[in-house]
Amino acid sequence: MSNSVPIIGIPATTFVEAGGWWPGMVRAAVTQAYTDAVQAAGGAPIFLPVAGPEEIALQLRLVDGLLIPGGPDVSPLCYGEEPAAGLGEFFHDMDVHQVALIRGARALGKPILGICRGIQLLNVSFGGTLIQDLAHCPGNLIQHTQKGLRHAPSHSVELREGSRLARIFNRTSLMVNSFHHQALKQVASCFTVTGKAQDGIVEGMEADGSFMIGVQWHPEGMVPQAPEMNCIFQALVKACASCGMDNG
Repeated sequence: MSNSVPIIGIPATTFVEAGGWWPGMVRAAVTQAYTDAVQAAGGAPIFLPVAGPEEIALQLRLVDGLLIPGGPDVSPLCYGEEPAAGLGEFFHDMDVHQVALIRGARALGKPILGICRGIQLLNVSFGGTLIQDLAHCPGNLIQHTQKGLRHAPSHSVELREGSRLARIFNRTSLMVNSFHHQALKQVASCFTVTGKAQDGIVEGMEADGSFMIGVQWHPEGMVPQAPEMNCIFQALVKACASCGMDNG
């Protein structure tokens, strides 16, 4: 779809309301920080609720690219594993929907950015696997679920020189925030790892060809205090604009 302002589809996150007026109510939402970041980068975000195959095809026609957001754990059923100790809440129908969106967008050459859970789902969508809980991972890991404010950086990430991520941020070392207990294990063959934490946990990856990038941190949460983090959303919007012109 060709638009003067690129349309960025953000799949809805399913959650069960814990309190408020309707505890136990199943809801679907998009965190405002994602929509704010997309708009600040010059894109127009739209919400994509869980849908069936015909509706997914329509959703993909409506958008120029995808932003796969953070959220609950990814169902291990999506990558052929049984649930392990430490696995958190997951919503299999949401995972199935988002995997279909990712694969469909990739087939159409539409740009995709995955954030936190999003990088994990990108990996799973093309045959990769996940560490279900870092607490059960051997080795001397750094803390990946920070206790400070959401915008505050908590650890460093080293980016591969010459990678698309290094070019986007114009540097090879970043300080990032961190809110995850799952991580990439076996990386899908279509991806190259281009960012790692000091303990070796994958923090960034990208595919050859069309724009498909995943990061494990939350740049949308850092943008208000660290405007340079908006570079990744600007790169997504620019890629979507180019893709729209190519298909216009």
